[in-house]
Amino acid sequence: MRIGLVVAAFVLLVGAPSPRPTPPNQKTPNAAEEQPQPNKQPTNSSPVRAQENSTQNSANHNSASLTANPNVQAVRVMSLPPRSAGDTVALVCTIILTIVGGAGIIAAFRTITAIKKQSDAMVKSERAWVMVDLEKTPGMGSLFESTSQSGNGPEHHSVHFNVRCICSNQGQTAARIVEKRCAMVVVGGDDELPDSPNLAIDIQDPVPHYLKANGEPWHDDWTVGIEGVKFPTEGKLFVIYGVVRYVHLFSDQTVQTTFAYTLRFDRKLERLISKPKYNQNS
Repeated sequence: MRIGLVVAAFVLLVGAPSPRPTPPNQKTPNAAEEQPQPNKQPTNSSPVRAQENSTQNSANHNSASLTANPNVQAVRVMSLPPRSAGDTVALVCTIILTIVGGAGIIAAFRTITAIKKQSDAMVKSERAWVMVDLEKTPGMGSLFESTSQSGNGPEHHSVHFNVRCICSNQGQTAARIVEKRCAMVVVGGDDELPDSPNLAIDIQDPVPHYLKANGEPWHDDWTVGIEGVKFPTEGKLFVIYGVVRYVHLFSDQTVQTTFAYTLRFDRKLERLISKPKYNQNS
């Protein structure tokens, strides 16, 4: 009897149809489906109800905006946090360190400047200084004129002067002279001597040589002249000028000494002092 009841119950369970799942987009049929109700007008309206609706709409709008852009977060700063004693101490220490650092930079710059000045002063005291002097060549005539003519062409006149160039080293180390230039110009009438000399002039001695420190002066005799001038020369000022370029121990670059003399009417040489760049050491 019991076995028969169990078999009957098993047959009922297996044979019963399983309920079908309702699709997500399909409504479940109900026996008593709600009928659409006509719109009802609110019987009572008040400002409080309107304000609640406005607040709810604003909240819904903000929620929709945040949902559309999840990377945007609404942050509202009510006030800055109060500064603690540690923050104040850190700020003061930062200001002090900035001032000290600036003062250190200024002090370092002044120290470097002072060291450079001392180094330059030491170099100037130890380097070679070549001085140049001019004088009339002993035993030779002073100012003389020469005339030349090519065939039946016109005569060419020029004026010359025999000059001795004396170079001496007034420094503490040796110097190597590499170039010596010299020329003569005439100034008179509307002509005027420029403030800076034109050093693109003839080379008088192309052979380099050394000058010892505080040693014996070196000299060389030259004949300098100017074409297109003839006697008489009254009212004209003759200027003999040039440059000596040399190298010293403390520099690989060439330095120079310029020199200039005027020829007086008594045929004596006098150093030109009205134009400082004509007598300058570098």
